[in-house]
Amino acid sequence: MEKDCRATQDLLAGARAVIARGYVGGNQIGGEGILRPKVEPSDEDRERQEAAVEKWAKELGVWHDEATEELEAMYGERIANGSEAFVFFGDEQMVIKARDICGYDCLDEALESMELHNALFPYTAMRITGFGRSDGDFTVIFEQKYIKGAKFAPSDLIALFMKTVFDAEKDDSVLGGNSYENDELLLQDLKPANVLLGRDGGLYVIDGDFYIK
Repeated sequence: MEKDCRATQDLLAGARAVIARGYVGGNQIGGEGILRPKVEPSDEDRERQEAAVEKWAKELGVWHDEATEELEAMYGERIANGSEAFVFFGDEQMVIKARDICGYDCLDEALESMELHNALFPYTAMRITGFGRSDGDFTVIFEQKYIKGAKFAPSDLIALFMKTVFDAEKDDSVLGGNSYENDELLLQDLKPANVLLGRDGGLYVIDGDFYIK
């Protein structure tokens, strides 16, 4: 099947369009889907979103039934992993990640968080290359810039960075002490493992949970 170039160039926007419209076939972004109103996510809605994106991704040829196993076969053993993501070394410029969406209410919420990450932290933007399942969990596969020689940033520097760049204060309503907020955004899970201190002294956010208020 011939792939739609626009869809393969931006799978993040494509998947969000598919979720917004529904999907009944076709290989364009959003397909020839049926427009459906936005509702609060429920178990049924989460299943619908995942099924729609899976069908669309299969037509594009970017679906992986066993995502982490396929990545291990391609890139070797993982170099790191957290509660949601497995990380593989791509090359000197890029790492490959397989990230499940278990921490979010639905797939669209996870994709919106990635979209916000890319807008807020373009240097470490997440470029989606595929979707799949890992041990049954819906998984997003993406590339991200490799910060060579970096180490985990200390919490006090992260707090200073959030205040200086976003005028964001600690959000004490969230457990863990790693979340911040300003008038517009919730910037969560910014623990040292998700913010790297580069050799140049700069801070690089590589993961987190981001929401518009």
